[in-house]
Amino acid sequence: MSIYSAGPIYWVLTKSLEAVAPLIIKAAEKIPEPTKGNTGQTNSHVLIDLRDSFFIYLDMAETCRTYKLLRAVWNLIIIKYDQVNLYRHMFDWFIEKLIEKYQSGEWEPRPQRSPGIEYWKEFRQ
Repeated sequence: MSIYSAGPIYWVLTKSLEAVAPLIIKAAEKIPEPTKGNTGQTNSHVLIDLRDSFFIYLDMAETCRTYKLLRAVWNLIIIKYDQVNLYRHMFDWFIEKLIEKYQSGEWEPRPQRSPGIEYWKEFRQ
């Protein structure tokens, strides 16, 4: 078990996220959502496609705080990627390295039928 999954560190992380989540959500709601029409980078458009696919599969009320936080984080990542060369190039490096780790077998694929069907539509018939 990870030190982040239980005990005092888990409590601090949980309480910290509860405190900052509304700020992240508010910040994202104050700016236009990134679209292919208002972003200029090709990879920003790929991220928009990934975001949209993610939210097609996510089965959570749009009014739920977790849904809002996930959407805000996706949007802020896309915006910063599109806006700042330094962030874009660091994110590209990260993606390249993640692909290498996945292809070498170091990055474990997600377990079958995960996330669970209670929040994820991909496996429903």
